[in-house]
Amino acid sequence: MASEDKLKRHILIVNLLRRKASTLEEIQNYLDYESEIHGGDYSISARTFSRDILAIASSLNIEIEYNRISGKYEIVSDNTDDIIDKMIDAYNIFNALNMQENLENCLHMESSRPSGTEYLYPLIKAIRNKKEVRIKYAKFDTKAVSQRLLQPYGIKEFRNWWFLLAKDSNDGVLKNFAFDRIQELNVTTKEFEKDPDFDINKYYQHSFGVTVLPDKEPQEVVLAIYDIERNYVKAMPYHSSQEIIEENENRLIIKIYTYITWELVAELRSKGSYIEVLSPQSLRDSLFNIKYYDQF
Repeated sequence: MASEDKLKRHILIVNLLRRKASTLEEIQNYLDYESEIHGGDYSISARTFSRDILAIASSLNIEIEYNRISGKYEIVSDNTDDIIDKMIDAYNIFNALNMQENLENCLHMESSRPSGTEYLYPLIKAIRNKKEVRIKYAKFDTKAVSQRLLQPYGIKEFRNWWFLLAKDSNDGVLKNFAFDRIQELNVTTKEFEKDPDFDINKYYQHSFGVTVLPDKEPQEVVLAIYDIERNYVKAMPYHSSQEIIEENENRLIIKIYTYITWELVAELRSKGSYIEVLSPQSLRDSLFNIKYYDQF
């Protein structure tokens, strides 16, 4: 079986076991059902499933074990990173949209614009090989097109928006360039010296979205969350630094440690009366006066 089919089968097994522990027979029946729906061949024997368990642990960092008491297989360790989870989500969406039946009357999707994801592969390759890239770039506010020679450092994704983090040859400053504003991309043969101590996760550690303010310090932001939004913020934290300070039947109080940026302000504004800024006072006072930060 092709490696692509093996990967699909592994993802299907993970999908099932993330929902519930299952016997080998239940797993086999599930894979037979998925084969019938998608026109593939994901059927397995007990021996193949044993090999799949080892492969899933190696490639997806998910450990599956047999529980002798329940007689079922279950996930005992799930250490997938964000990239693998994105890949699994993308596969599940692709699988659904790739069904043979007409989906027009059963699936409603938001109108989308070109996101520039076709640049992902060449940019990742350029980052790994430390090659400069030349782009034609249109700023969102003016739409004026400019030529940029960049040293690509990394890629940032925020809510399905993709950004290239690169050092601009014009001023040597690290900037974010939105994929959907790139009109043309060429990877050059010229190599550049990348800072060996650069860590993209540390760089964005205190950002809310993509904006990083190197001349400012991140701040502790304390928020009171009300009504149904309390459940949402616990299920999907606002920020990786989020901590729950207090919780009662009326409200949830959390704190995050982040830069005060236009993305944070936009998020707080969108929550309306479900959220209240407790501190810092400067953010509470100026919540409706902060303007868009032109990072490009």
